[in-house]
Amino acid sequence: MLTLPNEISSVWIIIIMMGVFFVMGKMADFTVRALTNLGRIFRIGAFSLSFVLLGLTTSLPEIFIGVYSVADGIPTLSLGTLIGGTIVLLTLVTGLNGALFSGIALDGKFVKYSLCKILPRVPICNRVQIHDLGILGIVFITPAFLLSDGRLSRIDGAILTLLYLFFVLYYLHESQNHTDGLVGENPPLFRNVVVFLFSILVLIVSARVIMDGSEVLLTRLNIPPFLFGVLVLGVGTNLPELIIMLRARKS
Repeated sequence: MLTLPNEISSVWIIIIMMGVFFVMGKMADFTVRALTNLGRIFRIGAFSLSFVLLGLTTSLPEIFIGVYSVADGIPTLSLGTLIGGTIVLLTLVTGLNGALFSGIALDGKFVKYSLCKILPRVPICNRVQIHDLGILGIVFITPAFLLSDGRLSRIDGAILTLLYLFFVLYYLHESQNHTDGLVGENPPLFRNVVVFLFSILVLIVSARVIMDGSEVLLTRLNIPPFLFGVLVLGVGTNLPELIIMLRARKS
């Protein structure tokens, strides 16, 4: 376990945390390169690659911070980080994606599911191209519904975990998501596996440093853990998504 020395000033801790957030962003850049190359090697569909592998990998900072915060007895810090991160993803990251790329169209690769399978008799159903947005709506609404009583129980956590697994398994079940493999020459397998594993290791260590710095600042500045998670960690842990977005913009 990493521990920041007590004699370090709050200003230096903030600077260190900013640097670690930058490192996390760079590791996300390495991760997306390695995963893209691995997807090319194993002929994984580009959308499947981003939806499952990159989506899970770029969430590792939140996952590790969540584990560390619960282990250290500050679960509200993790909850604040998750809520803040969700707000950043659904507003800042999504908005910048649309602005930088002049709009993003869901061109049918977002699987064939539609609420028309549930409501086939609705006259306008087939003309509303919502595809998986119905399922996405359920995924977004469920956490808010479970938190409406002011607490997140173990049962609530199990429900959310099962919901995620259902979403991933349902998506992977669609055969068309395995047919659009990335084209190009196959890069070296061993090198990309090493880069991928090294990036994850650095993300784990970085999350521990962020957690230690957060605990010191919470004590010194008397900031509520939930508020700190929403306003600070929620933004910082989503630097990987911002890095990936900007990298995609350049390419």
